[in-house]
Amino acid sequence: MRKRIIVSLFGALIAMLAAGSISAAEINVGPWNNNYTGSTTRGFHFTSPIDFNITGLRVPVEAGTGVQNIEIMLFNTPVPAYSSTSNDFTSLGRWTNVAGTGWIACDIDIHTGDIIGILGARGTSSLSNPYGGTDTYATTIDGQAVTLHRLGMQHNLNTTAACDLWTEATSSYSLVEVQYNAGPYCGDGTTDSGEDCDDSGESATCDADCTFVSCGDGTTNTTAGEDCDDSGESATCNADCTTATCGDGTTNTTAGEDCDDSNTIDCDGCHGDCSAVETGCGDGFICSPEECDDLNTAIGDGCDDNCDVEEDWDCTGEPSTCTETGSDTDTDADTDSDTDSDTDADADTDSDTDSDSDSDSDSDSDSDADSDSDTMSLTTNSCACGMAGASDNGSVLKAILSLI
Repeated sequence: MRKRIIVSLFGALIAMLAAGSISAAEINVGPWNNNYTGSTTRGFHFTSPIDFNITGLRVPVEAGTGVQNIEIMLFNTPVPAYSSTSNDFTSLGRWTNVAGTGWIACDIDIHTGDIIGILGARGTSSLSNPYGGTDTYATTIDGQAVTLHRLGMQHNLNTTAACDLWTEATSSYSLVEVQYNAGPYCGDGTTDSGEDCDDSGESATCDADCTFVSCGDGTTNTTAGEDCDDSGESATCNADCTTATCGDGTTNTTAGEDCDDSNTIDCDGCHGDCSAVETGCGDGFICSPEECDDLNTAIGDGCDDNCDVEEDWDCTGEPSTCTETGSDTDTDADTDSDTDSDTDADADTDSDTDSDSDSDSDSDSDSDADSDSDTMSLTTNSCACGMAGASDNGSVLKAILSLI
């Protein structure tokens, strides 16, 4: 139970430190005088007399209970007098719409000679800027003298990041409360207890968190030549802290690479997109002298075991898809024109000309002693009798009698 209480108290202490409720010191920014309300933002700037670390920021509650808006800047050149303006600075942190009256925890290293500007106000569309009574204020940081000067911009910090900044000696500066640590800290240029190194920031041998540079430590140190550091291989970062790219010579399986031969050329053993090792016929990649590759070395499927297109087949794509074309031009349209016109129209032209010309010419030449010249012409189906007329010796009568 006792151990649990100690652990709980330690956890609460860490949380309080993170929230900025406990700090070694607080800059005396002077007394509040009145609030300036409008759509513009005010603050102060100073030149740091020492190295220190800002741990907390707050817009004084005298400005009301609206949301806090704060930004802190490092100027590269002195702040110009109004109406000239400057954008020659680097933002070290910006916070907007922070509700409540508590401190905003931060961790910002300041070095001797740095020109630091801080803007702060409460509200959204209409800002409340807590003014001091003069344009400057003389104070100290860790016992070292420093002067706060008026700083302003003609924009709403709630909606617009710091820009077009100026100073002025004829009106009040605006208050932003600052907590800091002037004791040993990472970035002060001195390697203190618990630090591996301290080069006042990132260097080729020391990370900004005061640990030695090591690829895979999760801290990207560009000064040491690291492109990235994801504590090992990731889909975007190689294990050697270079950006994962096909052709970089590092096979990154997490990024989907199966090989990487330092180029993106096909048919040299590693496919151009680093997706697979090329093994020859049957690997799905068409490399000369192959005509096709259907992911196998079977025959009879259009692409044979040498990856040549088989006769009467057509293959396209990679891997190849083959379709049979065939040499049989009988496209099965069945043009067998069996018109079966059976011209035997049963007209039955059987010309059976049974012309029975039975010409039975029975010429009975009965040469009797009589000089009767009997002429008889007998024709089937017709009978014709003729008499030449009566002659001497009764020839007519004889002719009649011969017919009886």
